[in-house]
Amino acid sequence: MTDQPVTRGGIALVLGGGGPVGHAFHCGVLAAIEAATGWDPRHADLVLGTSAGAQVAALLRAGMSTSDLTTRLSGAELSPEGARIASLYVRPDQPEGHFLPIPQAPEILLHALRHPRHLSLIDIGVGLAPKGRVSMQPMIEGVNAMFDAAWPDRTWITARDLNTGDLVVFKGRGDKPTARFGEAVAASGAVPGRSVPVRIDGRSFVDGGTHSPTNADLVGPAQPRVVIVSSPLTLPPEDRAGAGDVLKRLLRRRLREELSRLPADTRTVVFEPPASLRQVMGWNPMKTDLMGPVAEATAETFSAHEATDRLGKLLTAA
Repeated sequence: MTDQPVTRGGIALVLGGGGPVGHAFHCGVLAAIEAATGWDPRHADLVLGTSAGAQVAALLRAGMSTSDLTTRLSGAELSPEGARIASLYVRPDQPEGHFLPIPQAPEILLHALRHPRHLSLIDIGVGLAPKGRVSMQPMIEGVNAMFDAAWPDRTWITARDLNTGDLVVFKGRGDKPTARFGEAVAASGAVPGRSVPVRIDGRSFVDGGTHSPTNADLVGPAQPRVVIVSSPLTLPPEDRAGAGDVLKRLLRRRLREELSRLPADTRTVVFEPPASLRQVMGWNPMKTDLMGPVAEATAETFSAHEATDRLGKLLTAA
């Protein structure tokens, strides 16, 4: 399988970062979209995945239905195809080796200090984080097995070069650095300080979400007609949350700036967790025991929602 040109004027699906809880949010959003509009997210003309979103993108492109995406998180019985795909998906969680409190990316930290105008607290955090101990190799092998080591069509995955701090978009079309799909997906979700960085072409890569929670502006060159953004880590524009959600407000601003850079005739629909849903999601995005309840609550929240209704009208107008 070789990557095909992205259809201009099509539908782009942007799946952002957010850990296991964000993964569950994506599953609930996609299930609600299909139930309300009849549109199958597996048919998106372009899927851009970051971190948890990269993993959901892999499951979608492997053929897992929205029903199976949510069912898998509840522990209920999957369809035969869903069970086959799920058997290959691995979420690494076993630390290896010894912890060493040595910053893994001093280059990023030094760059931030040399360019204070572009100073980013996230960059500083990535630079100071020690090297993680959880190997992403099981995920690499499992995702590659889903696709027989090929790259699914029209699927872009983001990761961050740990040596330069640059964001890299893996597209599976001979771009440099060259990555297998499993390597790209695992790199996109390699959380600094937790996961071992993924080596690709002699370079180390970590979570694409350390650059942006969604990286939504990257789909601009494809000139999509509609962009659907599932963003677990940002707040809806009308949400005036308290001081505890300062970071989410900053990330919301970052997402709006990215969307402003899309073509003028592109229509965007953004799914973000309202306050009632954030209460279910909690404050720790890494809590796997919340995945089932979060997926269920998200699907219910967006089954009848302004964003879902607007998307339905845009899809009908196609």
